[in-house]
Amino acid sequence: VDQANFWGAWVIDAEIRTEMKSLDLLAGDNPTLANGLQAMQRSNGGSFALDNDKGNWKFKLNVECKDVNDAKSVKDAGEALKVEINKLVQGLDELAKNDPKGGVPLSVRNDFNTLTFQNQDNMASLSVQISAQSLADAAKLMPQSKPAKDFGPKDDFAKNDGMKRDKFDGPKK
Repeated sequence: VDQANFWGAWVIDAEIRTEMKSLDLLAGDNPTLANGLQAMQRSNGGSFALDNDKGNWKFKLNVECKDVNDAKSVKDAGEALKVEINKLVQGLDELAKNDPKGGVPLSVRNDFNTLTFQNQDNMASLSVQISAQSLADAAKLMPQSKPAKDFGPKDDFAKNDGMKRDKFDGPKK
């Protein structure tokens, strides 16, 4: 993990465990998700790694579980969540049949299919690859916002930013 472009680790304490109980709502009536979320609440912590290779991203998440059974529950919950997300994607595609932008881009689907879950001993892991093409295609689906206002020359700064001063002369020296 510590060889990645970006990485981090965490420890789960009693306060965080209490906060994690709200995750139970995500399971709905899916017992596999419920078991996995409860196993996550008993976990000790984990780590993540994010690597970039020419705009293509590789993400890995590791969860150190209480025991082998919890690690398997977390893995199984991840796989169940992937099935549910696939159903959602199919539903979005159905809704977008007549939309000129189309549904979920093929590149995003292909990257989603790289999502894997594993468990070994008391460790549960998730990994996924996200291509530069997938990010570009997903960005096209996002609503376009208006560009930020250009404040113009520095003498106009004060009247444009709403602050009470006569003019802005740049940073103090």
